[in-house]
Amino acid sequence: MWKCGIFPASASSWGANGTGKSSLFSVFEFLKDSLTANVNTALMRLGGSRGFAEVRSRDSQGPIEIELKFRTNPDGPLTTYLLRIDEKEGRALVVGEVLKYRRGSRGRPLGVPQFFRRERNRGNERTR
Repeated sequence: MWKCGIFPASASSWGANGTGKSSLFSVFEFLKDSLTANVNTALMRLGGSRGFAEVRSRDSQGPIEIELKFRTNPDGPLTTYLLRIDEKEGRALVVGEVLKYRRGSRGRPLGVPQFFRRERNRGNERTR
């Protein structure tokens, strides 16, 4: 298990070897590359010539899923961002992108309007 501490104008991450500290930062780098270029470019930067196959967890099937849960401030609602990436004919494509937040301590999360929810995008489309 890793822990992340946030301090004014800085952040730190510490934990035992092999607990995912570098993987956490790789996820943020991948998301940045996906938004500034496209998903296929981001996968090639992260996984080299094997792209999708190299980035997917060993012996796993199905799409790559990235789910981030965060609060914009300590008292703010819990926000969830979910990205699903799959492969078709050797190219990666976004098969799902969802942004939602929780309204208070009870109830189901509220999804952001439909235009933020993307299903079966082309791999070269920017996802925002």
